[in-house]
Amino acid sequence: MKESQRNPELFDTDLIGDMATKHGKGANDPFASLSKSDAVGQVLMRDYDTATLVVHDFHRERAGGLARGMFLIGGSPVIDEKASFVLMRVAGAKRLANHAATDEARITAVRETIGQEIWSKKLNKWIADEIALGGVEARILGTLDWRRDADLRFAEDIANYYSAHGDFVWKPTGALLELIVNLTHRGNSLDLSGLDDYTDVGIRIRIAESRFSAAKAGDDKKVRVPVLMNPTDLLKRRTAFFGMSRSGKSNAMKITA
Repeated sequence: MKESQRNPELFDTDLIGDMATKHGKGANDPFASLSKSDAVGQVLMRDYDTATLVVHDFHRERAGGLARGMFLIGGSPVIDEKASFVLMRVAGAKRLANHAATDEARITAVRETIGQEIWSKKLNKWIADEIALGGVEARILGTLDWRRDADLRFAEDIANYYSAHGDFVWKPTGALLELIVNLTHRGNSLDLSGLDDYTDVGIRIRIAESRFSAAKAGDDKKVRVPVLMNPTDLLKRRTAFFGMSRSGKSNAMKITA
């Protein structure tokens, strides 16, 4: 449909502009707002495929928990017009080098309190602090290349890493999580302009909300953001549905078809 033929009552220009702002150039601001105080932990070791993270229970609780499969980003706070972040996914727990000492402290506490009270309530503060420092294993997904007032770009690998260099780790929520979840770095080249019901293929529709675990931990609303999709992607790419049993995969396939 040509621009002159569009019915202004049916074509909401404000809505389209808002979507372009939220998922285009204007959506990069959450990266510039990252600070050291908001970090959930630090990168202890990293290679091309995995990273070992150190997370204290205090920061884990403040962040609302770290679910398996959840996105994390590693890097340093933005101080210039551009920055790179490593996009990671929580893979599981990781034992740190001090695990023998912390295990012994746990066993000692259990031995002294068994049948009386929970062992963690009897720990000295410095021992509790040592045990609270835990390891998290993360799988590296790629690199997020951020530039101020420009589109966010994603690469499926990392260019380099240093053995004697750490990074802050953040748990993306809200606008930052929404930007990562809905990031597209490959356009759809299908030309559908000849179809009678053709609409702008650049517009994506809301199909779901992000959810990283069935169990709720902390403020669940912070990690539930809209997931958008361009319907024409179904015509060009292979589509797969993943989910736990009884989560509605079959019904989703019927609705999509």
